[in-house]
Amino acid sequence: MLNIKTLHDLVNSEEYQSYISDKLGNDLFLSDPDRADRLQKFAEEGGDGSTHSEVIDDQKEFLNSLKIFDPDFDDFDDIDDIKRYDLKKSIYDFLLRELKDVKQWHEKNGSLYEIIN
Repeated sequence: MLNIKTLHDLVNSEEYQSYISDKLGNDLFLSDPDRADRLQKFAEEGGDGSTHSEVIDDQKEFLNSLKIFDPDFDDFDDIDDIKRYDLKKSIYDFLLRELKDVKQWHEKNGSLYEIIN
């Protein structure tokens, strides 16, 4: 299992860093050329270039790519079985709620679609 308990842990995990590096790599020019151009422009000035909404969506996509252990539905016979999973459902649910709260905060404050410098 991954050692992720908070959004801070998620963002700083090697797994997320690898995921986001791949996502925002050269293929971004094919999948989302507007974002790719913006990221390139802001990177030249030392900024990020993504919007808060995009970052939240990236984190949610990463979470949804993980294998989640749900004790109500998943059985395991020994400790090696549980190691096949990335997160427990309770942690996954907590992180999704945090992302929802962050998104609502940005919506309320009008910054959801602002570009991160």
